[in-house]
Amino acid sequence: MAHQHHAIRCSGSSLCGYRYTMFETNLMACLTKYFPQSLATAMLDTRCYQEINEGPCKAYMPRYAYKPSLGRCVRFIFGGCFGNDNNFKTRAQCERTCRRGSVIIIPKPEIVGPMPIVPDPEPQSVCMQPIESGRCLAYIPRYAFDANLGKCVKFIYGGCGGNGNNFETKNECRSACFAYIPMPIRL
Repeated sequence: MAHQHHAIRCSGSSLCGYRYTMFETNLMACLTKYFPQSLATAMLDTRCYQEINEGPCKAYMPRYAYKPSLGRCVRFIFGGCFGNDNNFKTRAQCERTCRRGSVIIIPKPEIVGPMPIVPDPEPQSVCMQPIESGRCLAYIPRYAFDANLGKCVKFIYGGCGGNGNNFETKNECRSACFAYIPMPIRL
């Protein structure tokens, strides 16, 4: 299956430019929504920015998908049917296709119009989502951030469904949810 690359526009030194925060889950939407078309062009493989989709079937097929919010490939369980193209048999295949270098930003010095001001969104993190085992019945030990306890805890993931508060390791959970972990105060 051939995958198309789409031209998108962007400016600045980060994915959404100077003084901008990328809070859209879809990079393509972020870049095309907030930047005039004449600033710069980047090429990206759009399958890397599709939402992770386990599919409705009940097979247990470990796969990898690129998760833009983490900037890396993560393991997920594919049900065996439907889903989408953000679905790779190996981590190496996912990383080759979707590594950070696959999005190339080419800044240009001229500004052709007023740049929109994008306010920072209210903090809405996967860390604040409830711990969900999902709708399938697999037995996959995972970690999630428990907002009531203020720490990462182990839970059993069923293999499909659930939400983003689902990490393969305790360290991955801690890294993602660091801002929500209470720090001790010395008296």
